[in-house]
Amino acid sequence: MENFLIAGYVLDKKGGGAVIDPCNLCQDIGEDQLCWLHLDGNKAEAQHWLREKSGIEPLVVDAMVAKETRPRFAPMDESALIILKGVNGHIDSRDEGLSSIRIFIQKNRIISVCLKNILFFSKIDENIKNRVGPKTLPAFISQVLYTIFLSSESLLDRMDESLDHIEDRYDKHAKVDSTLLSDISDVRSKAIILKRYWFPQREVVRQMMQSPLPWIDNRARKKLEENLETSTRYIEDLDVIRERAIVILDEIRQQTADQSSKNMYVFSVVAVLFLPLTFVTGLFGVNLGGIPGFESPQAFTIFGAVLFALTVISIGLFKIFKWI
Repeated sequence: MENFLIAGYVLDKKGGGAVIDPCNLCQDIGEDQLCWLHLDGNKAEAQHWLREKSGIEPLVVDAMVAKETRPRFAPMDESALIILKGVNGHIDSRDEGLSSIRIFIQKNRIISVCLKNILFFSKIDENIKNRVGPKTLPAFISQVLYTIFLSSESLLDRMDESLDHIEDRYDKHAKVDSTLLSDISDVRSKAIILKRYWFPQREVVRQMMQSPLPWIDNRARKKLEENLETSTRYIEDLDVIRERAIVILDEIRQQTADQSSKNMYVFSVVAVLFLPLTFVTGLFGVNLGGIPGFESPQAFTIFGAVLFALTVISIGLFKIFKWI
């Protein structure tokens, strides 16, 4: 039994499909039928089947099981290799949460490979079981793109809400919260990662729309054109999110700089106010003979009055020159 098969159907073009026998993945498919095989690319048996029994070219198989991939569209005669990226969880700085969607398409056969659990194909599997699955090959691609866009839109909404929350926290606190910077950095890093993959992914959709492959008809091209518009809108939304994050970050940095300048100004004023007092007390504090008032009982009172007068004069000068 082929234990690397995650899902396999012969689609009935009515939204449902008959489950494929795992022991007979190479069964003959009629010209008017459409077969979908979804394989676990981590299994050595899956890679062996792809190389030895699927009839797919070795270079294509290498691309389908590669650890690192980027979005691409590679047409070959009447078949094509499609590699996409989709949000499959929480995204971090190592691109975790972005999953590669590897699909090889022929006229009546679709082979998809995943290296980790991907929600997109699980959704299509569920749709087929509920008889609301893809009826044609272009419809299969549309469902994959729709699921990718749905998860992407959800992530964009969460990022937008995160910025709203950051702005609320920033408005409410006069003192900058140290966690704000890390939260903004997290949003910006996600935006950078997503944009790095969505630009080539938009080109994949554009290339599919312009491709002369026979199974991409006019109706499919119109659907792909809608997907292209959606991709463009998401990239524009990412730009807006990134710009918002930069504006908030600049405001926080400006506020931090203003606070630091204000603190330094206060320290400078205090230092200047005490500078003459420090000089006088230092001068009269030397342990040498001839200090004025050394033997007078009124000397300390007079000295304190002089220090007080110097302080008042210094404050008055600061007021006159508007330094305080």
